[in-house]
Amino acid sequence: MARPLGMDAPAPPAFGALVLTALAATLAIAIYAAGPLAQNQHFHAFADTTLFGVAHFGNVASNAGYLVVGAAGLWRLAALRDRIPAPTRLAMHAWCVGFILVAAGSAWYHADPSDASLVWDRAAMTIVFAAATAIYLSDRGAGRAGMMAFAALAALGLWTQLYWGATGDLRPYRFAELLPFVLVPAICLLYRGHLTTFRQAAAVMAVFAAATACEHFDVAIAERLGGVTSGHTVKHLLSAWAGCLMLPRPRNIPSAALDRTRPAADFAPVMGHAG
Repeated sequence: MARPLGMDAPAPPAFGALVLTALAATLAIAIYAAGPLAQNQHFHAFADTTLFGVAHFGNVASNAGYLVVGAAGLWRLAALRDRIPAPTRLAMHAWCVGFILVAAGSAWYHADPSDASLVWDRAAMTIVFAAATAIYLSDRGAGRAGMMAFAALAALGLWTQLYWGATGDLRPYRFAELLPFVLVPAICLLYRGHLTTFRQAAAVMAVFAAATACEHFDVAIAERLGGVTSGHTVKHLLSAWAGCLMLPRPRNIPSAALDRTRPAADFAPVMGHAG
């Protein structure tokens, strides 16, 4: 009897696993070699956009975007429950829940910016980082590998915040943050997906890159816009948009993803794939 797509799927072939492991190891070595990374306290000095008596009002209120994306994503996944393989759907659920947690953690942080409150913001973000890798793995038939990756990376992400609090060193967090930007493109190039594509991944990463640029030019953007909003507020809105790009659209679900009788062994490499 054929197995449902993504259930009890084999782990990535040896070559793919080796490539992904090598990329992760290279990133870890590069970050470790850079030496201890302390939190720059200037990071907490955001552009002043006080409104209604609330300091950094835009930075706090714009977290509603994350909440909307997360809630809308969960609603859409519920509507598509029978159209998306279980492992991929679970990974997407983690992505949406991660955005809801980011909304809470980021709002808490921006209400009173400090290292202590930033921990909650970053802890939530590590859930999103872990979910991203799990989604792309699960969508390629490696449902078990995707779930294992999510569990491991989510645990790693939460540990990075404990490590930062104990040592003041952000290197492990930087690794958890950058890892999906390294692994996801490789996963897309190595294996065929059904709901996710390299083009989609590139779009999501491009929007996140634009968000990071806005964060860097926080004060300059606020001055340019007359204090109406700030670069960090724009960062939140762009990041929420990136979250939307990951959500499945009914008309974009291919027949391959809908076919629950197709063998899970279709975790097929792009290179040398016939048909």
